[in-house]
Order: sequence, then C-alpha cells, then structure tokens
Amino acid sequence: MVAPLVKRIWIWCRNLLIFLFVSSILAVVVYKFVPVYYTSLMFIRMYEQHQDGKKMKLDHTWVPISKIAQPLVQAVIASEDNLFMEHNGFDVEQIQKARAEADTYELDITNRKAKESKVSQEVYEMITRLDRERIETHLVVQCAPMISGMKVSNLLNVEKKLAPQMKQVLERSGISYYLLLESEDKATFLVYREDGLKAYLMQDRVCQSMKSFGYESLDLSDVLSRFQKRYADCMEQIAEFPHEMGLLLGYPVEDVEGFIENKGHNYLYAGYWKVYGHVEEKKALFNRYEEARKVLIQLLASGRSVSEMASCYA
Repeated sequence: MVAPLVKRIWIWCRNLLIFLFVSSILAVVVYKFVPVYYTSLMFIRMYEQHQDGKKMKLDHTWVPISKIAQPLVQAVIASEDNLFMEHNGFDVEQIQKARAEADTYELDITNRKAKESKVSQEVYEMITRLDRERIETHLVVQCAPMISGMKVSNLLNVEKKLAPQMKQVLERSGISYYLLLESEDKATFLVYREDGLKAYLMQDRVCQSMKSFGYESLDLSDVLSRFQKRYADCMEQIAEFPHEMGLLLGYPVEDVEGFIENKGHNYLYAGYWKVYGHVEEKKALFNRYEEARKVLIQLLASGRSVSEMASCYA
C-alpha cells in the first residue's frame, strides 16, 4: 500500500513541476503579444483601497510601448537598465564586459568593476543601501545628469508621500521643480536649473520647434503651465503625447524631430533617449551621465546632501 502511494505522490509532484515549467515558458511567449490585463499588484492596490475605506476600483488602459514616447519609457526605468527595452532580458555585451573584467581580478583588483547591464555592481549595492524613504535618494538616482550640470532638467517620479520633502531638500540648491502630475500614490516633477532651461528654450532651433507645438510665449512660467496641462491630458488619454517634453528635458532638436518623423522607430541608438544623429557623441554623453550618477550616489552614501552637490556643480 505504501509503495503505490509514494509512487503516486512522486508522479503528482513530477507532473506539477513539468506543468509549472511549461506554463512559465508559455506565459512569456503569450505575454510577448498579449497585454497583461491583470497583475497581483493591481489586486494588492484594490485591497489597500478597501483597507483605507475607499471604493475599490480597477481602472487602466494598456498602450503598446511603440506608441509611448521615449521620455516616458525612460522615466519609468531611469534607475534601472537603460537598455532594458533593447535586449532580450540579458545584456550580453555588458555581461561579457563584466566577465572580462572579472578575469583580470588578480592583476588589478582595484579596477575591477563587475558591471551588470548599465549599472555596476558597486553602484547597485550602494543604491540598495540608500534610504528609499528619502527623496534625495530618488533625486540622485533619477536626476544625476541635471544635478551635475550636464542636463538642464530631468523628470522625477516618486511616491506621493515623498513630495512634501522637495522644498526642504532643494532649498538654496539652485535647482527648481514643477509639479506636472499627481495621482493617488505618485507624483511627477520636472526638476530643472532655471537659467539653463531658459537659455536652452531661447536657442533659435529650439524656439522654432516650441512655437510649432503651439507655444506663442516662451516665458518659462507660461511654458510650464501649458505643458503641465498637455501632459496631464495625455496621462488621462484625452490628448496625444506632448512631444515638446523632449525639448523641456534638454534633448537635441534633431532627436526630438527624428522621433516624431519616425514615430519612435528607425533610431540609431537608444540610451537616455532615442538617437537619430551624432551617435558617437551621444554615446559618450550617456556614459558621462552614468559616471555622474555613480559619483553622486557615492557622495550621498557618504553623507553629502543634494543641495551641497548641486552647489558644487553650479
């Protein structure tokens, strides 16, 4: 009696493992073409609504990534792998680089970086040790190019509960911020250096492009007010994506226009944005952005404030 029972249990366990293995592969194949209509996080959020005494609702609209402008995609994965959408889950080139560096460990231990995708293991470990309840952590991870003076602005996406920290953290830093959108649990800011953004918007080609988007006045307060409404309308899906976002983020006009003309396709390289010209120059720039992020994360981990960092690069 015992032997047949053990055999049945073993067969059942084997079949279960086979099912789980096959179904996981099948799910990946299916969801490559079919939207993921429901996730566990959605139901967790509904349960939280119930716990807070709110009416439970599940409201979402799926949009193909090909129809989402690169700045939004980049904002979502800003603190992760910037090439995530360009590889099949494993950045083979960066893995090979990491392996090559690991092979030289005994020859030069101090220079070993052990890179994984676009973020080195060293930086990744520092990020995991930072306090994610501090908005400074998110500023450094998402806005390092702007803080270090290499970009005029960056988008910042944070939990809504962290938003009140913005004024105190950026006070006397020379950095300004503008709330673009606020939902029940998230807040999106444009974080910028005012003088730099004003000067960029007044460049002839940028100015012409902004006017083509319907901006008659290029006074910064007027621009931000109009853009905030257009951005909110886009997020509510009652208007098209405001492509002037690329200009407000300091992207080269050639890349903003290339994105519009090619509808996000046919780009030559993808990093912090999709590149349509001067590829090597942009690659070098993206590398400097990554180095700036590493340095600022190290400074934050050592106790320096964002205000102090911004003052150094002013």
